[in-house]
Amino acid sequence: MKKTRLPLWKKLVFSLLIFLFATAVLYLPCEIVFRLSHQIPVFSWDSPVSKDTSVVPEGDTTAMDFDSVHYYEIFQKSDNPVLFYEPKPGFSKGAVQINAHGFRDREVTLVKPPGTTRIIVLGDSVIWGHGIVLADTFAKQLEELLNDRLDGKYEVLNFGVSGYSLQQEVEQYLDRASRFQPDIAILGLCINDSVYSSEEGDFFAAQNGGLLSKSYLLDSLMVKIDQVLHQYFGVSQKYLEHIVDVPAQMNRLKEASEGVSWLVLMFPRLDNLEDYQSLAEHKILTQPARNLGFSVRDLLADYRRYSSESISIDPIHPNRLGNAIAAEAAYDALIQNGMIRSEHENRVVE
Repeated sequence: MKKTRLPLWKKLVFSLLIFLFATAVLYLPCEIVFRLSHQIPVFSWDSPVSKDTSVVPEGDTTAMDFDSVHYYEIFQKSDNPVLFYEPKPGFSKGAVQINAHGFRDREVTLVKPPGTTRIIVLGDSVIWGHGIVLADTFAKQLEELLNDRLDGKYEVLNFGVSGYSLQQEVEQYLDRASRFQPDIAILGLCINDSVYSSEEGDFFAAQNGGLLSKSYLLDSLMVKIDQVLHQYFGVSQKYLEHIVDVPAQMNRLKEASEGVSWLVLMFPRLDNLEDYQSLAEHKILTQPARNLGFSVRDLLADYRRYSSESISIDPIHPNRLGNAIAAEAAYDALIQNGMIRSEHENRVVE
């Protein structure tokens, strides 16, 4: 019997159907594994239960943030649609304590105490202090330097929130930090601040829909592909729903902070510092700030004097020493740029 040959178009349609079916079958388990590994709810009705209910002593640096304390414990959905999520006021567990105003710091008054120079610091998990106790964070080490070396009283308040993009950091200043009457503001930038997506935000976004509402796996892959094409092949970043308009956000800060002196610190990746591959990302984030007259300090040169292993918890987050280096650089930049007068030093800076 002579076999009937299918037309080419039917073969293509049949092949496409098989491909779509195979993709659908593979998608579900892969998406579930990805969500579970990133603590993203699989179903909209998921009610995650903490795996660790123990309280860790304040000085214990082995149980930090998301190893023993989870996204859904530290953060809550925000009424501000731009912030989207925020730390829970009054939360305390392990090495993570959130004050009554909703940021990771000791309790402070909204009104600045008389005779105090108040500095607020914005940023993502690098400023928040992922993996370290509050005393080891950039903000608290800078505060210690200022009060140790200068006359007068200085407060450095930590408004960093893990996972925030530049847009959220700007909104954090406009909606929250500006109410604390800052004299000086420091914006700590990391190379992923130009991207909206974060694991913390994804956790809360997934609660708006079930497994088929969005593919977080595909979302993550598309962002990474976009970044690789841009970094190594010069392809313009096309995944626009994830790319922050850096000049526009810097303009928002400029227009909303009259009378406030700004210092922008660029935190590099902490791996492969000698053969650094992310200078293009540095320029994308810092050049708009320079164009607006903000003081900018790129910390790459400061960190290159040390080995990556000695200053980092992981390729992104500095440890106590890494933050001490950043605090020294910020102190130097504040004096060099006239934000703080060096003649008020009460001892010789070593």
